[in-house]
Amino acid sequence: MQFKSGAGVITVDGKRVGRIKRVIMTPRSQEVTGLVVERGFLFTVDRVLPLNWVAHTDDNGDVILYEDKADFDGLPEYEEKLYIPRDEAEPGDQIDFAEAVYYYGSPRYGVGYAYPPEAALAPRYVTRTVENIPDGTVALDIGSDVFSTDDQNVGHVEEVITTDTGEATHFLVAKGLFFQARKLIPTDWIARVEEKRVLLSVPARLLNRLPDYDNHDWEVPLTM
Repeated sequence: MQFKSGAGVITVDGKRVGRIKRVIMTPRSQEVTGLVVERGFLFTVDRVLPLNWVAHTDDNGDVILYEDKADFDGLPEYEEKLYIPRDEAEPGDQIDFAEAVYYYGSPRYGVGYAYPPEAALAPRYVTRTVENIPDGTVALDIGSDVFSTDDQNVGHVEEVITTDTGEATHFLVAKGLFFQARKLIPTDWIARVEEKRVLLSVPARLLNRLPDYDNHDWEVPLTM
């Protein structure tokens, strides 16, 4: 299966419910466990889609599901906002400005006011944003930059290619300043996967020797 950014996600009852935004994978084993699907246009709600919901990808690159739209709408949101009491706050938590002012009396001219003034500085809650993905996984943004061991930005991830069981085998890297054509990079050459970038274990000169993907000649060189 090939997962690319912006590919449509279609339920078994023929409803287009969103598009692929991220691939959830275990960096150590390079196992893909799910997808982050972006809903809507003006108001988006990203949902976590388990990989075992995917029936196949079609010739257009769209992802076809086993489940219907009603089931999809019940999936957890990718990011969830939690309200935390102020005395339990941790570094990185944000003040919830909706709770930052205690209002006393009644609104005046339609505008609330705080009394005493120090009440405005005493929020009861902070907010914490969490990602609803399994521990030990990362939600790789398709489009992330790819870096070689000699710190060359060699392109960005265009597609993640997996087996039917979810094992990632290759990343398709789009052409850019370094490559004049797309390259298919085996996951064995990946040192680390982060949310916004992929770090490789090989130098740029070796990557440049890979055949162009568009020529459909994908043999990987065995020596440096």
